[in-house]
Amino acid sequence: MAALALLAPAAAPRPTAGTVAAGDSAGSAGPFGGKGLFTAWDASSALRAAGKVRWVAVDPSTTTDRQVGELRAAGLEIMVWQPLATQAGVAAVRHYGAAGYIAQAETPAELAAAEAVASSLTVPKALVSNNFLDRYPAGWIAMPEAYENEASYISVGAVVADARARGASVIVPVIGVFNPATPGSVKLPASAYAPSLATVATPGAAAYLAEEMDAADLDAFAAAGAVPAAPTSTIANTGLPTIVGTAQQGQTLQATNGTWAGNPTAFTYQWYVGRIAVPGATFPSYTPTLADVGKRVIVLVRASDGIGSATAQSDESAIVAPSGFDAVTASYCCGSVTAAADGELNADLRGPFPSGPTNDSAYAIRLFGGAFGIAGPVAVHDRLRISAGYEPLATLPVLQVYDVPGALVYGLYVDSSLGLHLYSPPGGLRATSIDRPVGVRVPLDSDRTQPLDVVVTAEANSAVTVAVGGVVRVRVGGLEGATTGSQQLLRVGIIGYGGGRNTATEVSVLHSGVSATSVPRQAARLTRPVSAVPKASSRGRVAKPRPRPAP
Repeated sequence: MAALALLAPAAAPRPTAGTVAAGDSAGSAGPFGGKGLFTAWDASSALRAAGKVRWVAVDPSTTTDRQVGELRAAGLEIMVWQPLATQAGVAAVRHYGAAGYIAQAETPAELAAAEAVASSLTVPKALVSNNFLDRYPAGWIAMPEAYENEASYISVGAVVADARARGASVIVPVIGVFNPATPGSVKLPASAYAPSLATVATPGAAAYLAEEMDAADLDAFAAAGAVPAAPTSTIANTGLPTIVGTAQQGQTLQATNGTWAGNPTAFTYQWYVGRIAVPGATFPSYTPTLADVGKRVIVLVRASDGIGSATAQSDESAIVAPSGFDAVTASYCCGSVTAAADGELNADLRGPFPSGPTNDSAYAIRLFGGAFGIAGPVAVHDRLRISAGYEPLATLPVLQVYDVPGALVYGLYVDSSLGLHLYSPPGGLRATSIDRPVGVRVPLDSDRTQPLDVVVTAEANSAVTVAVGGVVRVRVGGLEGATTGSQQLLRVGIIGYGGGRNTATEVSVLHSGVSATSVPRQAARLTRPVSAVPKASSRGRVAKPRPRPAP
């Protein structure tokens, strides 16, 4: 950004709840307490502010020693400010005997330059910035910019609230940001100074460009904050907004306004996904898209009464589930679930991992059995593969089926050699546990093969089969002693991890074509085991399989 250009913030403000808290005092702002002016090209222009402001910030590249002497003789305290921090500015602080240093930092490069000179400064330092910062750096007083132009108005209260949300503890708002050379720049009217500062408790205020402030501006700025008759808004949030609806791709979410004191007359909205503002999502409702899968949604509600406004944000929604699934669970530290346009689900878990098992997870949930579950056989279909370069180094559960009370019936897991296994705990499908290798390798997405097409057909206290590509690889019949009930819920993704030797590893699993359906018991018995696949005889003919007894 040019030193004094008027630009909108580089990124949307992170949402903050409630109103701006008071509690700062002028003393906490050090030399920046009270009111001050910036000078851009003629430091002498600030002389007419003597007696109306306490300090003046001068750019050493355009200021002479004579001008600094005149300002100091008029009773104004001297600060040094730079559009781009340099060691020359540090030297100017010493040369002028300045009480403080101000750096402009509205891009990452400008912030890096400011932090580079920080250790050389022995006076208090402040950072003039818009809201591109994730966090204000430690040791700097925040000077967020409030401004008005043809397109928008960013109030003092809004920038102070945003600075607090970004970690600033001492805040001196910059108001009246104006540069006549910038298209669309609109000068803040003198009548707006008092209302601007009356909406928030601040330790001080600085105004841009003494050169552009006339006598009326200076009088209004000097009196701002000390005019008891200035209209103030009494809006305050007393109950946070809420999000109503299911966090699922294609399902509409509705915002409630929350409750407010102060009789607001209008409400506006901004929806955030993954803590990033969604362009154009400024209505009371929002419908998550494919790109939102695996992220959480927030709505920021602004209430206004014609004098001022206040904001409050909702709690985060549940993680947005892909179409066809009811919910997503992902560990905050390291799990994520996303979906592709073709419906393929990507579950990802990032290290470092411990040497032993971890409960960290990333999976989607499908409720297929209704409130009471399915009492008979259920066929679960999944097309499975592993992301190349993200193979597991230990046991990786990728699919699990639960009954209505929430007990595990059975699951599939992948071992460190990418072999697929069927597992059922004691009481799941029978009294004792089951742990059978399926005898196939799960392919990588880089392989020139289709995903592994798996169908598990199971009923507790009866039988379970695992078919791959239509051929039964595992069949266990005569099951007895299970304590689970009707099947109801399916999890696919990464459901815990056995740990790994390489603690910096990452694991990623891809699922597609996921379904769970009730099947007739007779159909469940007819699926052919791999041992019954017809084999070629020594004469080249296909030998008929011997009949097998029914289980």
